[in-house]
Amino acid sequence: MHRRSVLKTLGATLVSPSIVKASTPLSTKPNFVFISIDDLNDWVSPLSSSEGVGSGYPGVITPNLQYMADVGVNCKAAYAPVPACSPSRTSTLLGISPDKTGVYFNGQEWSKNAVPGAQSIFSHFRENQFKTYGLGKLFHRSTALQEKEFDCFHKVSNVSCAKNALKYDYARRDNHGMPKAAKLEFGVQSGNCHWSNKLDELNAIQAVKVIDEQFSGGGCFLGLGLIAPHAPFAAMPDIYKKYLAKNIGQPPGFFPNSEGISGNLRDLRDLSDYAKNQGVKREFLRELDDAAYIQLVISYLSTITYADSVIGLVMDKLRSLNILEQTYIVVWSDHGMHMAEKLSFSKFTLWERSLRVPLLFSGPGIRPSEILSPVSLTDIYPTLCDLAKIDTPHWCTGTSLANSIIGGDKPEKTHAVSIYGRGASNVPDDQRLSRRIATEQWNYIHHPDGSKELYDRLSDPHEWYNLYKNKGDNADIEYIIASLDSQLPQLSECHEPVW
Repeated sequence: MHRRSVLKTLGATLVSPSIVKASTPLSTKPNFVFISIDDLNDWVSPLSSSEGVGSGYPGVITPNLQYMADVGVNCKAAYAPVPACSPSRTSTLLGISPDKTGVYFNGQEWSKNAVPGAQSIFSHFRENQFKTYGLGKLFHRSTALQEKEFDCFHKVSNVSCAKNALKYDYARRDNHGMPKAAKLEFGVQSGNCHWSNKLDELNAIQAVKVIDEQFSGGGCFLGLGLIAPHAPFAAMPDIYKKYLAKNIGQPPGFFPNSEGISGNLRDLRDLSDYAKNQGVKREFLRELDDAAYIQLVISYLSTITYADSVIGLVMDKLRSLNILEQTYIVVWSDHGMHMAEKLSFSKFTLWERSLRVPLLFSGPGIRPSEILSPVSLTDIYPTLCDLAKIDTPHWCTGTSLANSIIGGDKPEKTHAVSIYGRGASNVPDDQRLSRRIATEQWNYIHHPDGSKELYDRLSDPHEWYNLYKNKGDNADIEYIIASLDSQLPQLSECHEPVW
């Protein structure tokens, strides 16, 4: 398959939602397509406002995710349990909140979680007589994959693309001029081929093959994990040009009246020192001027569009085989990514840009709708169990959304909890973890040093104004915070990190 084939979905005419027929009872077990995306924040069209107000990024090109939202259920307030790859995927794939898994940081293995006997969603479906297939980045560390997870896990080898150097390669350097680990790499890929994009393409081609050969009889569970848009942000030239023509500017999440990224400094004025320094990478500000920043944004948007086009290959195959009506599809991202909002170039924060992610469902019996209440990625596991009509394991702490997806009911739980902190070995456990809860009106963060952040998500979706910092003697704020604190896992109840 030529690379231009991957991009054909960008200009394709998508099936109108009105053409999708109402489902009838399935004569065979349904199929499941489970697609994870890496480091994708809410910059997708189903979560973006065309007026530029609210979250997302107006003008982003994601036609396949938009199709999913148009024909299925769009969770408009879905949150990662942890703003880091390994712990978020651990909680999502086990259906267990991080305070129970003890996995909070990328250096931890999912398989060493603190819940005895817990199995991944792949293993559970396999035990319930589904054929399970895996491709790409599903767990954070492929070395921890276990044979019992899959009937077949396909590993791509002999990728023909090199790790081509991109135009911008900002690396932190020590006093001797030697690069440190953290870097910010973006730009137009050379030779129309970059190793990370090539891996996604090859895995999608293999996914199409599995669908073609295995899905006709039903009872398959296919997991496909995409690397894009994870850094390096290697933009394909054709997509990059599309965004250049859009006159891309600074994101909606920039602090009001900011002239360039440095204007976001004012967004830190009402935060404690602990809060200001959660997960940030501000060293790039020394090298990243405003012109280069716009190219960074375009590169990230381009990799998002590329990931969407890869998903389009899978959607096209399901459509061509006429099996969309017997296939449940869920698309999710493990966490978000800051693009200089609050002067952060990272994912490791408990702010909205690091936690709000796409979560889309489609399939038999699912009508177009939106879920506006906050939900967690840990809810995916029990939801798919209910859709498959198999038992939900006792260890799952997530809440099934099946009644909301099929029947339109309001979710049983209307809040989502996220946890993160400091992973260094010399940090005492009682000073390690910050906890965050998102409700229908509030975003609230409680840091281990006692500092707090409270935002009205209805009037302040970008979290610009910390109401706690300016509460004075406001008894209403104190009452709200006491109520939110009671819904958070207490530090004493959080399992210590397992290494």
